[in-house]
Amino acid sequence: EKTGIPIPGTATFRVAPNCNFENDREMKGCPFQMKRRFLVDLMGDLTEERKVALRAKNNESSIGPEDNLSLRETVARWKLKTLDANGNGILERKEWRPIRRTTLKNRNYPRKCRRNFLRYCDEDDNKRITYEEWKACLGLNDFVGLSPENNFNSLPLNPQRTGKNPFVDQLT
Repeated sequence: EKTGIPIPGTATFRVAPNCNFENDREMKGCPFQMKRRFLVDLMGDLTEERKVALRAKNNESSIGPEDNLSLRETVARWKLKTLDANGNGILERKEWRPIRRTTLKNRNYPRKCRRNFLRYCDEDDNKRITYEEWKACLGLNDFVGLSPENNFNSLPLNPQRTGKNPFVDQLT
């Protein structure tokens, strides 16, 4: 679809963007553009939810990222821990209800995207979402061993630039 609308997370500088997204899994009823917007909005809302929860506990010092994780990974880990009622590190089907009733339902997300989100996260269809599946469905996987252009959540490489983007944690 050539609408001219930029795809979130794909901006480049002096380099042609890589528009090859064929390795990305499809979310039933939620086209690629809508899915990208949904995931960006969801991560923003989860980040705000975490800030509010930590402020309620008067724990201002831990609002930023944990140890060596990015802020987005810290938020993903925090949300998984809050949803995991039995503490086994895996979201089982009966633990899906709180996120469906609160985070997804209270927002103005596209209906098809929010309804199929948790099923999309469960890659192996065993009705259990592991931490790795959770990270993958939120678009946080590093795809270790694969080139960065296969990760739709990372920016294409600029040959003139080295190192990590210093603003990545502040922008997300």
